[in-house]
Amino acid sequence: MLGRFDRRRFLTAGGAAAFFGLAAPGALAELLQPAPRFTSLPGFDPPVVHVVTAPAGTAPGYIFIANTNGAGQPGPMIIDDDGELVWFRPRPGLTVMNFSAHLLDGKPVIAWWEGQSQGGHGSGEYVLLGPDYREVGRVGAGNGLTADFHEFSITPRGSAILTAYAASPDGKLLDSVVQEVDVDSGRVLLEWRASDHIGLGESYVSPPATGPFDFAHLNAAAVDRDGNLLVSSRHTWTVFKVDRSTGEVIWRLGGKKSDFALDDGASFAWQHHARRHRDGALTVFDNGAGPVDSEAFSRGLKLRLDEQAGTATLEQQLAHPDRFLASAMGSMEVLDDGGAFVGWGSVPRFSEFSSDGTIRFDAGYPGGGFTYRAFRRAWSGLPTDPPALAVARFAGRPAAFATWNGATGIAHWRLLSGQAKNALARGPVVAKRSFETRLPVAPHAGWAAAEALDARGRVLGRTAAVAV
Repeated sequence: MLGRFDRRRFLTAGGAAAFFGLAAPGALAELLQPAPRFTSLPGFDPPVVHVVTAPAGTAPGYIFIANTNGAGQPGPMIIDDDGELVWFRPRPGLTVMNFSAHLLDGKPVIAWWEGQSQGGHGSGEYVLLGPDYREVGRVGAGNGLTADFHEFSITPRGSAILTAYAASPDGKLLDSVVQEVDVDSGRVLLEWRASDHIGLGESYVSPPATGPFDFAHLNAAAVDRDGNLLVSSRHTWTVFKVDRSTGEVIWRLGGKKSDFALDDGASFAWQHHARRHRDGALTVFDNGAGPVDSEAFSRGLKLRLDEQAGTATLEQQLAHPDRFLASAMGSMEVLDDGGAFVGWGSVPRFSEFSSDGTIRFDAGYPGGGFTYRAFRRAWSGLPTDPPALAVARFAGRPAAFATWNGATGIAHWRLLSGQAKNALARGPVVAKRSFETRLPVAPHAGWAAAEALDARGRVLGRTAAVAV
């Protein structure tokens, strides 16, 4: 089962050391064995998640992640606080990033970017699923561009804010583009190009000897409280407020031309995931590292802006006790209880902090890789596909193994068995404690099935009958 493997093997193999970058090559090779297979889902190989700091007072909801370039299959993944799998969809041959839950026209959906990435940006599209895990749409960029993985958010008017990259006709400039796209029709409602509003001299990177100059590298865009846009440019160390109607820059926060004086601790570099919140605070994941390391460690920052006085003060900083330095990617979201959830990007970890800044959950991938962003989100799923069941020998006796990928309401599994396929009697009930649940099967049974039960004992779904 996902997320729980032999602790002694993990430690003696150098697993704990490998997780913190200290393992010898031989120990690391042993740690990077393929993730466990599930008896009821042959070929299902999601990445392993290891919980480093057990949950204590965490906010409600599941964790949304998508491991890239690590052990196991690529794909969007939902886990619980024990590191146990809730849902996973393999996407072989694709890069999967920026997985989260959203509201589309008031209805819950999950969405992720999939495609091919190269040179710090990507070419692909966003896939949207409903609570039954059926596809309800795909969203890409318009005007001849393809969607990049850096940004995706859904607005109350049913549009998506996303980013794209576009090379200049002479191939010397790689421009960054923000688009607002109608989800249903794909019509472009807004397009904002960095080169129209950001000077090349604002960049902290130099033009390469060969290839296009990615001077801005936009990696976040979202609707501000007043309906205008907040746009983050990693390569200029700046968050721009943009007039949604005219495209003009209203102000710059950070960088070489900041309209704000940033107090001690409030400055940032190579940042990601800029967002404004209901109380007016602005959060950003301050990488502090990129082409050049400019800070000792990465931080999640909560800033307070005084737009009239032109000042930005540090309200809170969240750093991992191990002082991770993430050279790329990363996210910070504020939770309803005042805590925060931080994804450490190129460092394969994600952490939840309480309102006072102490860690109340910490986990990651011992098999390596990274997660572009990590989120905690409320989600309730009930798949259209039926649950799966397989029978195998366990300790010399037949046992049934049941899973239902994505079903969030299961409290117990009930075995059905008998001599005839169409005449199965109710048998033992077993509490669901992991993604795959083992149920004992009587030796004389010829057929078996299983029912997924909710906390009230109601049947949510039933597997097909399988021969014992």
